[in-house]
Amino acid sequence: MGKLPNIVPISDLRQDAAKVLKQVRESKEPLIITQRGRAAAVMLSVEEYERSERDKEILRLLARGEREIAAGKGYDLETVLAEAKDLAEPDRLLVKELKGRLQEVAGDRLQAVIAYGSRVWGHPTPESDLDVAAIIRDLTPEMEEALQEAAYQVMWDHDFYPLISLKVFDAKKFSFLQEQGFSFYCKVAQEGVRM
Repeated sequence: MGKLPNIVPISDLRQDAAKVLKQVRESKEPLIITQRGRAAAVMLSVEEYERSERDKEILRLLARGEREIAAGKGYDLETVLAEAKDLAEPDRLLVKELKGRLQEVAGDRLQAVIAYGSRVWGHPTPESDLDVAAIIRDLTPEMEEALQEAAYQVMWDHDFYPLISLKVFDAKKFSFLQEQGFSFYCKVAQEGVRM
């Protein structure tokens, strides 16, 4: 037998609204309010209401997707993933310029430049910075400082939009942490865009 619903007469709600609200928040279950013995309304906590709205939106999107697939308008998964894991052209050009400046500083010690984060993975906001990892062989503190200065100069040249968040990693340490399964390093290496 299923769980019995929580039911409260409207008179109880009028007498002790604070207690009824506390019950709704704590139980995370809908509360049926009755008037003259019949269901008149349903009360939910804000969290449960928001979850319900999210679930409905997901179901609407799934139904729309099913209709598009049936009409032959859908895209295959590989196409969607390829588009999601890509840089917008202005960001691509900016990272390419940054890579050139980093190469001027590091020379052949620059092993990789990888763009990652929300601007690559398809969910940026206007305030999102451009996350870039520079992988350097035999990194020194002086080299890191010079690379950060190069990134600052690129931002200066582009009026600081977008902000570039340059993370500089020693190549051996980056590889070791990736091999050890550290999620950040694995995600950057596997899902970032190498320039």
